[in-house]
Amino acid sequence: MTRPYDAVLLGIERPAGSRDTSTAHLELPAVAEAAGTARRFTRFVLAAWSAQVSAEDADLIVSELVTNALTASEQLPGSMVVLALAALADGGVRIDVWDPVKSGPLAVVRAGRDDEGGRGLLLVDALSSAWGQADCATGTQVWARLTAVAATTGRATGQEGIER
Repeated sequence: MTRPYDAVLLGIERPAGSRDTSTAHLELPAVAEAAGTARRFTRFVLAAWSAQVSAEDADLIVSELVTNALTASEQLPGSMVVLALAALADGGVRIDVWDPVKSGPLAVVRAGRDDEGGRGLLLVDALSSAWGQADCATGTQVWARLTAVAATTGRATGQEGIER
């Protein structure tokens, strides 16, 4: 079966001599199907790394950030969005999504009860230990950090008093 687009795997690597950090990159065309591809890629990479983070939280964060990047990129036909994952030395994972549009400052807003959108960054804020944005010379990069989950409690390490 042929697909109407191709995702380009830029690599899954572990830097030479490092046991602590692994990275994975995926370049996606700015089409609606890309969000699903990004989620599948994220699940595959986290499983390959035996990552100590909530795969469900990572899946939702990737979905929201990639969807936002795709929406921003609609104005540039043929543009690409890049998803990067990094396993951190403390067991956490950093998720980065880049798009070619300079979007200006992002903010968490409260959507109205009947609004169809506007909840994505609120979810990213709630699920991640930190998130942010950087305007690059070639677009916008939004990142989120997931904290390692303790195997016995199912809670983020360092946040034993917080129920999620």
